[in-house]
Amino acid sequence: MESNTKGSLSPKPRFWAHALSRAARISRSLYTASVFAACALTATPALAQNPMEESAARSIGYMDCVIRTEATTIDAAVVALVEKCHYKLDQPVADTIAELSAVLPLDDTAPLAEQLAPIKDRFSEEQFGYFVELDAILDAAVSTDELGASLAKLEERALKSLGRSKEDLKVLEGISFARYSVELLSGYKETEAVFQDKGCCRFLRGVVRVVRAVIAGVESGGPVGGIVAGVKAIAREIIRPG
Repeated sequence: MESNTKGSLSPKPRFWAHALSRAARISRSLYTASVFAACALTATPALAQNPMEESAARSIGYMDCVIRTEATTIDAAVVALVEKCHYKLDQPVADTIAELSAVLPLDDTAPLAEQLAPIKDRFSEEQFGYFVELDAILDAAVSTDELGASLAKLEERALKSLGRSKEDLKVLEGISFARYSVELLSGYKETEAVFQDKGCCRFLRGVVRVVRAVIAGVESGGPVGGIVAGVKAIAREIIRPG
């Protein structure tokens, strides 16, 4: 009998190489999640006081994992988070997708004060003022190193001045998510070298836009909201994992 090798539907070697490469990248990003969490436990004494530190670090590691799956929508991001990155949700995937679709800001490029306007009444004037400051820090950024340092200083001040109420913790969570987002994205690369915005490169502007989306996402939809918002935002940027 004549062999049917010629008409075989077996995957091409290139396909397997791509699949294995992606699997390796996802595996590395899960390792990143554990490393970020470990770093949170050994952070500087001031930042280690943030009770939201470990959660933020681990969540941004998961965001890295989902980004590497090339998900670009809320639906795809949540499915990838669970099926490929092994995140444990406390409710069905469909419910999470519906919830995030309802609460995540439609324009994640708008100032935080505007994105968070629907939930502003949950916060005191002092608490909401930190989101205004976050906007100012993001807009003034000249490098990822400087941005990370500015966020760390803001976090230290917030830890000293805020209490530990539910709303205080939400503010601290947003700042910590921002700081770890910058740490993650600073290790990414740009897909093309194009300079604009008063001498700042598109890479930095992209980092700022993604971080702003992450903050709005976590404040509106919790840790999973922050992860998914970041995944959606980075899909529009020139930033990609290294």
